[in-house]
Amino acid sequence: MSPWNFWCSLSVCGPNPCMNGGSCTPTADGPQCICSTEWSGLTCEINLACNINPCQNGGTCSPSSLVAAGYTCTCTAGFSGQTCAESSCSANPCVTGSTCVPDASANGFSCICAAGQSNPLCNVADGCGAVSGENPCVNGGDCSLSNTLYAGYSCQCNGGFSGPKCQISACSKNPCQNGGSCTTKPSSPGFECVCVAPYTGAICQESICSLQQPCKNGGSCAVAPGTPGYQCTCANNGYTGPTCEASACDVNPCANGAQCNPFAASPGYTCTCPVGFSGPTCSASACDANPCKNGATCTPDGTALGYSCACVGGYSGPTCTASACDSLPCSNGGTCIVDSSNDGFTCNCQPGYSDATCSQSACGPNPCQNGGSCQPDSSADGYTCTCEEGYFGVNCMASNCDMQPCQNGGSCKPDGSADGFTCTCKVGYFGVHCTASACTSHPCKYGGSCQPDGSDDGYTCSCLTGFFGNQCELRSCVGSNPCQNGGLCFRQGISQACICNNGFSGPNCEIAPSTPVPQTNLPTNPPTNPPTNPPTNPPTNPSTNPPTNPTTNPPTNPPTNPPTNPPTNPPTNPPTNTPTNPPTNPPTN
Repeated sequence: MSPWNFWCSLSVCGPNPCMNGGSCTPTADGPQCICSTEWSGLTCEINLACNINPCQNGGTCSPSSLVAAGYTCTCTAGFSGQTCAESSCSANPCVTGSTCVPDASANGFSCICAAGQSNPLCNVADGCGAVSGENPCVNGGDCSLSNTLYAGYSCQCNGGFSGPKCQISACSKNPCQNGGSCTTKPSSPGFECVCVAPYTGAICQESICSLQQPCKNGGSCAVAPGTPGYQCTCANNGYTGPTCEASACDVNPCANGAQCNPFAASPGYTCTCPVGFSGPTCSASACDANPCKNGATCTPDGTALGYSCACVGGYSGPTCTASACDSLPCSNGGTCIVDSSNDGFTCNCQPGYSDATCSQSACGPNPCQNGGSCQPDSSADGYTCTCEEGYFGVNCMASNCDMQPCQNGGSCKPDGSADGFTCTCKVGYFGVHCTASACTSHPCKYGGSCQPDGSDDGYTCSCLTGFFGNQCELRSCVGSNPCQNGGLCFRQGISQACICNNGFSGPNCEIAPSTPVPQTNLPTNPPTNPPTNPPTNPPTNPSTNPPTNPTTNPPTNPPTNPPTNPPTNPPTNPPTNTPTNPPTNPPTN
């Protein structure tokens, strides 16, 4: 059969329209039913067993597949039996001479009495047959006279009989089905059925077909009277075998968990495929083309693609072709490798870089000190420092200043000089290492101590008692101070002289200035007492006769060779300030 005819047949005869075991054949005009001998009609709906009207006495015939005869009779009132042939009058319940008529009354009949008779059984005049000698109770029933009953008697029936005169047998309605023979018996229900094989049961209503239902999958079961067996007629649905139990699905032809459905046409089954699979046996799927890449697992499903991919090792996307490396997460030239880590990738960093994305440089934060520049590399430290001039070491932390070459509080700064550093000396010091000062030449005389400082001379002298001046080169006057108006007295050889202040003049600063001049403060008057500790090298010829009026404040730079005798006429305007640079060698005398 061609595929076209197969599907046409399936659409016309499926489901099977033919009833009562009829088989369906597709034709150009539609389905045609081929019926068994007991049935006819377009769909085998007409039971031919009732066409001959087997039911007597006005009984109604109804087709039935449950009995061997193929029909059952519904009897009119007063009649019973398989064909309604038995009447409630069969036992002649009415007395002799009366006429019995079957009806729908409680007794199932009525008696038409002859002349001289009355009551339902026409036996009132005779009672229990005392006159006629006939017992009205048949079938061994016991008759008892009764003044209360219309008939004048009552019957006590033996088992298996009933009715006013025990005329009705329990077998009268043929309770035994399927050809079973009925025998009355005293015990309830008053009869016993002797069944014909293969029927069983109290009224022969059971068979192996009804008890065991041996025909499977919609098959119909039929028994043959007189034989112990049965026969299954399988439905036109793909099942075969003695009990319609076998099908082409028994060998499980459908793959991938598909449901196999027996089918009448070849190959005897159809497959209901699960989502994602197709084909006659559901063996084809969208995964056959291996759409999932990079080791992913493909699973057929009901999506638009027909499959889903279970990605592994850092891959993603519908076909696992995308990866965490697509966004170039590795910085600074790092190489991205897709893997199954939480991030989905691992970076192989260039020398000098680290962390998950190579964003951490060995140079950050800058390990190179003192302005050194850092360059990541493959060294053990991961970087190399290029140091500023004057610095060296792995991190440019070492310099020539580490040995503190600058003395006397000088500050050291590394540089590119030959020494590798430059000293910034404190005030009063100089030299490469700040070891030289203005005090190096010992400018302070007569035991004065020298202290380098920021003055013009670069030092300050602390003089011994009895000496003063920038270099302690002047001696203080002995005795009273002859210098007036704040003049400063100092010894000059064997004499004394005055250094006047604020415009005063004269040997003893006694002459006032003709024009006012700004106030000037000379050094404090030197001590009048000679020093406790005279200088190591006092003058060779100390003055035996100091000047009469020595000046209180000697000049800073007294004349190298002062006059032996002070001038008779001192200058009009003597110097107001002590000279900045006193004589290096004070006068010997």
